[in-house]
Amino acid sequence: MAAESYRDRVPYHKRGDKIIAVAEEGGRREETGVRGLDKRMQGGVPSGHSVLVSGSVGAGKTTFARQFAYQGLIKGEQVLYVTTTELPDRVVEQMTARGMDVSKYSDSLTFIDAYSWRTGAKKGNRVLSSITRLNELLILVQEALEDAPGPGRLVIDSVSDLLLHNEESSVFKFLQLALGKASEKRYTSLVVVEAGIHSQQVLNTLEYLTDGTIEMKIEGEKRFLRIKRMMDTVHPLTWVEYTIKQKMTLGVEEFFE
Repeated sequence: MAAESYRDRVPYHKRGDKIIAVAEEGGRREETGVRGLDKRMQGGVPSGHSVLVSGSVGAGKTTFARQFAYQGLIKGEQVLYVTTTELPDRVVEQMTARGMDVSKYSDSLTFIDAYSWRTGAKKGNRVLSSITRLNELLILVQEALEDAPGPGRLVIDSVSDLLLHNEESSVFKFLQLALGKASEKRYTSLVVVEAGIHSQQVLNTLEYLTDGTIEMKIEGEKRFLRIKRMMDTVHPLTWVEYTIKQKMTLGVEEFFE
């Protein structure tokens, strides 16, 4: 599948020394929980849209994904979290240890366990029997969305595990259908991908299938992020330094005071 360039779809102009993506303004926004980043996106991610979060190991992608999920919970939204990298119980433990106590939101937080297949253990109702069974995963996602209609948030952490164990075209089809169903049910989606282990063509296709891209990287001892593209949003394309504080929340906001 050929990936359409974002520049082909969204006009650009320069404002001073910054390149600005110009798109439709207005509409509901979903805060990520990172104040400075939300400010750059005119208040947050456009509701019902999907965002690809790409970055190297240790850049903070999972931290950001969990912050995004937690922000939805405290705002009274449903959250569907597909985890391929940790057991759901472990995700809860790690979030709680970092100041994101999700125990009071158990009725609003649903996990799809795409990790336990590694050990053969099965605990809970929404457990994927094998990461190679994408049709089964799609059914689990669709059923969860039907059971808890939005507004809500869908997190997939990460699509890299799906790509490592399946044909790329099958993963693209799964993602297209899952994100489409999420948008239909008024869910705003965040998809995590590991940079550096996939071809540029794969990354381009993932961008084609989503509505925005946030990139994260490490240079030396510093971390940086940028909004590469975001549909229906005017935003700068510049990289900005950020920190991960003691409680593992992104500290972008101090750079926007």
